[in-house]
Amino acid sequence: MCGLIGFSGDKSPNLFYLNFIMSDNDSRGGHSSGLMLGNQIEKTVGESTNLLTRMHTLDNKSQHVAIAHTRYATHGKQTAENSHPYKYGKVIGAHNGVLSNYEEVCNAYNVKVPDVDSKAIFSLLSKNNDYSLLSKFDGTMAVLFTDNKDNLYVYRRNNPLFMARTDEGVYFSSLRTSLDEISDDVSEVKTNELQKWHKGKLVKTTPIVANPIPAKKVVNTDWSSYGAKSTSYGWNRGYSAYGFDTYSTKDTSPAIDTYEVNEYTSEPGTAGEVLDMADCIDDLIWEERHVLSSEQNKLLQKAADILRYDVTGWYEAIKEENDQELPF
Repeated sequence: MCGLIGFSGDKSPNLFYLNFIMSDNDSRGGHSSGLMLGNQIEKTVGESTNLLTRMHTLDNKSQHVAIAHTRYATHGKQTAENSHPYKYGKVIGAHNGVLSNYEEVCNAYNVKVPDVDSKAIFSLLSKNNDYSLLSKFDGTMAVLFTDNKDNLYVYRRNNPLFMARTDEGVYFSSLRTSLDEISDDVSEVKTNELQKWHKGKLVKTTPIVANPIPAKKVVNTDWSSYGAKSTSYGWNRGYSAYGFDTYSTKDTSPAIDTYEVNEYTSEPGTAGEVLDMADCIDDLIWEERHVLSSEQNKLLQKAADILRYDVTGWYEAIKEENDQELPF
């Protein structure tokens, strides 16, 4: 998985909001991060906080489009150069997902096969200037890109993507949590349509349904089986509370591997124990990821979210009011 962040507005984006949303999406990345504002792009190895010292170099005056990304590497080395957004001609964009047929698409349209699968999207769009070619890719996809004309193009096929309306414009994010903190108007981006946003207004929608070029070989689109395993990439370990990050028209399930379950050490009768319950559900989802249906995953993740956010919030409020720990 990766974190995808964007902005379209009649005013310049709030850099504090962008930082906040990127930091939230670090749970989906961790290997590298990048941010485009206007025609300027800054990239770094590691989490997005490493960009903070260079944010002041970006011209934030009268900029109506921003695209950012937190990368969990699946194809290509874990370098700043390989971090999104990518620039090909006038097209600058970022992608969340894993493409299973990018080599076949590149060969079909005479585009050089890149070292990172996502680069194929923007290289193809730049060369052909035909955005309907998004339909030719197979795998998991959520895409943001611009043509440097104050337009932000938004396309979501299956990976999660949300939008929040604010006074300065519209923010986009792979995670909803941070958007709920900055806006009361948050919704999920529709699937299978290319949205064209201009200075915060949706000016055009174009249906684009997957019609992929067949892959000649099976490519694993399960992001979690790539790269070094680390606990720094978020508690959901491959699943979003609001969407499923694994998709393929072929069976590419990896062999079940051993997973060491976290230890739960919080004191009984505390809010920490409630968080342990939520973590335990997350661990079970991860361990049984090859046998759980999408609906089972969503229900279990919803239960974990209720424990993590609703119950702990209520529990802490009661504790503060009574100034004591309360057992269940």
